Amino acid sequence: MALRTLIVIQLLRHAAFSLTVPPRATSKFDIVSLAALPPVSTPVSDWQHDGKAAEWAEGYPKKWGSEQPHSLSLFGPGTVTPDEKFLIMINDTNTRITDLHTGATVADIAQTGDDARITVSPQGGYDLLISTHRPQWTGSDIYHYTLSKEGAPVADPIKIAGETTSFDQNVFLGRRYTASQQNEAFIYDLDNPEAIVTLNGHSDGIMSAAFSPDGRYVATAAWDGKGKLWSAKNGTFLSDFESSTAQNWVTRFSPNGEYLAIGNGERTAKIYTVANLTAPPIVISEFSQWVRNLEWSPDGKYIAGGSWGKVLVYSLAEGKVVQKWELDDEGKRYFEIVDVTWLEGGKRIAYRYQATLEVYDFESNLKYAWGPGANDTYLNGFNVGGTFLLKKRGWIGGFDWDHSVRFWKYPAA
Repeated sequence: MALRTLIVIQLLRHAAFSLTVPPRATSKFDIVSLAALPPVSTPVSDWQHDGKAAEWAEGYPKKWGSEQPHSLSLFGPGTVTPDEKFLIMINDTNTRITDLHTGATVADIAQTGDDARITVSPQGGYDLLISTHRPQWTGSDIYHYTLSKEGAPVADPIKIAGETTSFDQNVFLGRRYTASQQNEAFIYDLDNPEAIVTLNGHSDGIMSAAFSPDGRYVATAAWDGKGKLWSAKNGTFLSDFESSTAQNWVTRFSPNGEYLAIGNGERTAKIYTVANLTAPPIVISEFSQWVRNLEWSPDGKYIAGGSWGKVLVYSLAEGKVVQKWELDDEGKRYFEIVDVTWLEGGKRIAYRYQATLEVYDFESNLKYAWGPGANDTYLNGFNVGGTFLLKKRGWIGGFDWDHSVRFWKYPAA
C-alpha cells in the first residue's frame, strides 16, 4: 500500500507545519462524509486579569489553511517522542513514524490502535505502546514496540493484556506504566513484561489510573462510582476515596502528592487529602456536565478542569474558582473542553474546543488560537494528549479534528 505524508508550510509569519494522518487500506469506513458545519459558539465568560477581560494577541485568532488532500481516515490517536524528534500517527490500519525535522517517513507499521504512548529508553531509543480493542469488544491488548534511536522498530512487539487508560495524559513513572482492562487495572514494567501488579476491586470499567509522584500509590477512577487507592508495590487495596452515584472519569495526584482529585458525571470535581481520605473533600460544583479533564498546575496551587463549554481554575489557597472561561448555551450543548494542559510552568493554559486549540497567558492577559475557518469541516470528538508544546522547535499544535496534524509557531512567553 502506498502511503504518503503531506507537508505544507504556509507562507505566513506564524507558519503551520501540517501532516496528514496516513491513509488506510480497505475498511468498513472507506466512504466517509465529513460532518456538516457545526454551530459556532462564543464565550459568555472570558479569562480575566485584574478585572479586565482577556484580549486577542495581535494577529490572532489564526485559521487553518486549505491543505489538500485530506485523508479520509477517522480521527486517530498519536503522540510525539519526549525529545521532539518523531511523530507517531495511527489510523484504523496503520501506524506511521515520521521524522519531525525532515518530514520523512521512518517506518510504517501494520498496526492500528486506539491510543499511543511513548517514552525514551535508558539504553537509547524508545518504548512505544499501542493499545487496541479486540473484535466484538472482548478485551484489549497493548503492543510494546522497541524503537531504535532512528525511530524504527528493532523487533516484533510484545503483546500484553489491557490498554493504556484513555483519560490520562501520562501513564509512565520511570520504567513502569499503568493500564486497565474493564474493571481491573495493572502496573507493568517496560523491562520485564512478566512483572505484573494487578489492582482488582472495581465492578465497572476503569477510566483513569494515576501514580503518586513518589511512586508508592496508584489511584483509579471507574464507572462504578468509586475512586480507589492502591499500593503500587504489590497491588494491595488501601482505601476508597470516592463513592458517587455517577461514573468517574479521571483522577490526578497533586505534584507534591498531598492531594487527590477526581472528576465525575455529577458535574463536580472533588479534591481529597491523601493523608486522610475519609475527611470530606473539597467540592468544585460549577461545571456544566461531566468532568473528564483535570490537571494540576506544576506548582500544585491550582487545578484546572474542563467540562462541556467550560474551563474552571480553582485555587487551593483561596478555596474558590478564580478563573472561568465559558461558552454560551449552544456551546455547552455541543462542545466538550478537552486536552486541558498547563504551559510555561503554569503561566499559560491550553485547551481545545470546537476543533480549536486555544492558549491563554495569565500574565499578559492575551489569548492565542488556531482553528477552523468558516468553510472548514471536521468531526467533533474527544482526545486526551493530542496537544504538544515542542519548545526546542518553537512549535505548538498536534492532532486536529479534520484528520490532520498541525504545528504552528509558538508565541514567545
